[in-house]
Amino acid sequence: MIYEIDLHLFGEKLKTILMEKGITNSKNEPDIIALYNLLYPNQPITQEDCNKDRQEVTDKTRKLANWLKGKNYPKNIEDILCLCNALDCNLDYFFCTMEAPTHDLEFISNTIGLSSKTVIKIIEYEKNIKEIVNCLVNADGIKTNTDLFYSLLCSIRMFGMTRDTSKITIEESLFESKDEIIETEEIESVLRRIPHNVLDLCLNASYIFLSEDRKQIEELKSKIKDLKIEKLEQEIQNLNNTYTSVESKKE
Repeated sequence: MIYEIDLHLFGEKLKTILMEKGITNSKNEPDIIALYNLLYPNQPITQEDCNKDRQEVTDKTRKLANWLKGKNYPKNIEDILCLCNALDCNLDYFFCTMEAPTHDLEFISNTIGLSSKTVIKIIEYEKNIKEIVNCLVNADGIKTNTDLFYSLLCSIRMFGMTRDTSKITIEESLFESKDEIIETEEIESVLRRIPHNVLDLCLNASYIFLSEDRKQIEELKSKIKDLKIEKLEQEIQNLNNTYTSVESKKE
């Protein structure tokens, strides 16, 4: 890995990571004030500061503005470390050709062949969504070694690549026959049928996978209901005991 000081590269990478993390202003541009507040949380710039003395705010953020414009870069280790910690990225991201903000993401991206942006989005999926992905890739309970997720993606790709074709041939292995289809609407209908069929398999797989979850949810609801009934019965009993005690005192 070769380190280099490239002002333009540094500015572009800083801009990219700010945009990806949603640190932007109303114009959908990198928000310099928000970045300043991330780097210096003990001395934040407030809206009141902006309204009171805009020139002072400009002076405070000029260094960061020059970073973004590719006119300069952090010259001391404190600024560099603050920047990396605030944006959750590795130092190498800014000073070499590493595409992903961290080495872990770079390794995952290179290994599985997906962009670091895609990897980040998948990492951010909720746990139950990741469980569905596992279910479709492994297709447990449907068929051994069946990757329904891969089949679905292949069928979508095939549809995209063949949709504008002028003729398709359907082979029937049982009767060893071939049918040619040249009507545009019929061709599209046939091509759409394939991903739909695979999607049906995916839906069935997810239904089987989630059936146990539904069972557990129903059991939990039942337990909660029983607990509420038990609690209500106890409250009624307490009221009855209180009433009996009061009546006894009256006598």
